[in-house]
Amino acid sequence: MSLPTYSHEFSSTRPTWTVRPIVELHWREWGDDSIVLEAVSTQVHRFDPLVSAVMACLEERSQGTADLVSTLAADLRIEVDAEFVDTIDSIVAHFRDLGWVEPIIGE
Repeated sequence: MSLPTYSHEFSSTRPTWTVRPIVELHWREWGDDSIVLEAVSTQVHRFDPLVSAVMACLEERSQGTADLVSTLAADLRIEVDAEFVDTIDSIVAHFRDLGWVEPIIGE
């Protein structure tokens, strides 16, 4: 079985994302969801498994949308479509808005 991959013309124009060094996340499982405390802001968030998986990937290493999409699609054993890519983009944008991730400039 070949793993699903993602290759799209815009992938090279999207930034590589990294977790900001100041961010300190503490995770706990709550049923199928995850609860995360960001220690600096003391904010608590509840995330579904996909959102949690995106952050887990970014905590593991800096990566762009194409890498995130490929990794997560392979883990979930799903075909990649535009809706899935948009969902991953939205999740990363939410993390950016929270101040947890930032683009790596010059990549």
